[in-house]
Amino acid sequence: MKGHDSSLAQAISAVDKVIGEVTTQAKQVEKEIHSACEKLREMVNEREAQLLSEVETVRHEKEKELVSQKNHLEFLLVGIRESTQFGEVLVKEGSESEIMASQKEVVSRLTTLEQEKEKSPMEPATDSTIVFAGDAGGLRQVGEVVKGFGVVVSRDISAEKSSIEGQPSGSVSTNQAVSFKVIVVDKKGNSMTSSPKGKGIILFVVEITLNGKQQQEVKNEEIQGKEGEFSVSFTPSIAGQHQISVSHKGKHFKGSPFRIDVVDRPVYRRDFNAVGANPVLQFGSSGSGDSQFSTPYGVACNSRGDVIVAECSNRRVQVFDKAGKFLFKFGSSGNGNGQFSTPWGVTVDQRNNQIVVADYSNHRILVFDENGGFSRAIGSSGGGDGQLSQPYAVVVDPEGNYFVVESNNHRVSVFNSNGQFLRKFGSSGNGKGQLSNPRGIGLLSNGNVVVSEYGNSRVSIFNSQGNFVRHVCVRQLSNPRHLFVDSDDNILVANNDSTYPVRVFKANGTLVKNISITGHAGAVGVCMDPEGRIITTDHSLCRILVI
Repeated sequence: MKGHDSSLAQAISAVDKVIGEVTTQAKQVEKEIHSACEKLREMVNEREAQLLSEVETVRHEKEKELVSQKNHLEFLLVGIRESTQFGEVLVKEGSESEIMASQKEVVSRLTTLEQEKEKSPMEPATDSTIVFAGDAGGLRQVGEVVKGFGVVVSRDISAEKSSIEGQPSGSVSTNQAVSFKVIVVDKKGNSMTSSPKGKGIILFVVEITLNGKQQQEVKNEEIQGKEGEFSVSFTPSIAGQHQISVSHKGKHFKGSPFRIDVVDRPVYRRDFNAVGANPVLQFGSSGSGDSQFSTPYGVACNSRGDVIVAECSNRRVQVFDKAGKFLFKFGSSGNGNGQFSTPWGVTVDQRNNQIVVADYSNHRILVFDENGGFSRAIGSSGGGDGQLSQPYAVVVDPEGNYFVVESNNHRVSVFNSNGQFLRKFGSSGNGKGQLSNPRGIGLLSNGNVVVSEYGNSRVSIFNSQGNFVRHVCVRQLSNPRHLFVDSDDNILVANNDSTYPVRVFKANGTLVKNISITGHAGAVGVCMDPEGRIITTDHSLCRILVI
C-alpha cells in the first residue's frame, strides 16, 4: 500500500502548492490593481472595489475547489491507511472466526476506496492563474476609460484539450517559411483569446530545437490569431531535424512535439534578360559510345550540377559533370530491373539525389540511386488506378510523391514515396481540366502542378489535388515537350521550334523570354543547373547545348 500512500501524498502536496500559489497570485494582482488605480483613484473607487471583489471571488472559488479536492484525497488516504492497518492487526491478533467475519468487509472497503481513487484526479483541479489585464489608456476621456478599465482573467488553459493543426509533412527547405495553427481552449472546452493590450495570460510557448539544442523561440507577440485559433510561422535557416514544441506551463498541446526535416536544396535562378543565343557549352555526337547519343530526350541536373540525360534509342541514361565530362552510364534494353524500352523523361529527387526515369514503352517509372543503382519500379501497363500508359515525364515533390504524365491515358497519376497510388486527374480533350498527349510536368512553389500538352500546344496548371486552375501559353507553343520550373516559378518549356527552342513564362501566363539558341534544331528536354545555366537536348543533332 506504500505506492498508494506515495501517489496520494504527492497529489496533496501538489494541491497545497497550487493553493499557496493562488494566494500569492491573488495578493500580487491586488497590488497591481491598487497601483494601476492610483492616478484615477477618485473616479475608479467603484470599479476598483468591483475588481477586488472579482479577485476575491475567483480566489475563493479556486481555493474552495482545491480544498475540496484536498479533503477528498485526504479522506481516501486516511481510509486506505486505516483499512490496511485494521486488516494487518486482524491477521496478527484476531481469531479465525473474527478474520472470516471481517475479511469481506475489509476487502469491500478497500475495493471501494481504490475505485474511488481511480476516479479521482491527481492533478490539481484548477491552476493558480489569476491575472489583472488592463491599462488605463491615458487620462483623456477618463469617464469612458473607467467604464472598461481592466478585467480579471482567471480562465485555466487546458494543454490536454488544446491542439496543433496543419503541421507540415515531409521535408522543407532552408529559408522556407513553416506554418501551422494552434487551437487554444480552457478546461471547459471554451476558446481562449489573447488578453487585452497590456499584461495578460501567456497562452502558449513555441520552442524550436535542432539536434537537441534550442534553435529559436517564436515570441508570443509575433503569433497572429483570433478567437481561440492562432497562426504560427517561422523560417528555419539551418538544415537538420527540427523539433517544434507547443506548451503551456511545461505541458504539451496535442500534437506536440512534432518534427520536420529541413534540407538544403539547390536554388535554380537566372536573369533571363542576360541570356544570349550562343551556347557556352555543347557536347555529344551521334552514336552509341560514351558521350555519344541517339535521340536524347529528357535532361535533369542534381545538386552538384551533374547533367543527366535519358536516351531513347540507346535505352540508357548517361551522367556528365557540369563541364560535360562523361562520368558514368546505366541501363540496357529490356523490361527487367534497371532496363529500359524507351526512357523519355528523367528527373532528380532533390531530397536524396535519386534519379527517376519515365520508361515510356514499358509503362513504368524506375528509381535509381545517385550512382545509377536500381532501387524500384512503379506502375504497370494499363488504364486503371496505379497503372500507366506511355509515361513521358515525372517530377518529385518535397514530400517524395511522384507526379507522372501519361501520354496515352491523357492524365496525371500521383504515387507516394513508397510507390503506392494516391490519385489521378485529367482526361482526354481540350477543355478545362482536360489534356491531350501531355509531355512535360513540373511543380510550382505552392504545390500547383504544371503540365505541357503536345496535342493542345499549351500548358495547363492544376492544384496539388488535381483541380484545374488555368491554361497558360495558349497559341504560343509548337507541340511542347518537357518543361522545367525554376525557383522563382518561371516555367521553361522545350519548344519543338528551331527559332525559339525554349520559351519562358510566368505562372500567370505572362511571357518572360523567347530564347533562341544558335544552331539548335528544336528542344525536347530542358532544365536548369544550380548555377542558372539552361541545359537543353537537341535530339535531331544528338547533342546537349548549355546557355
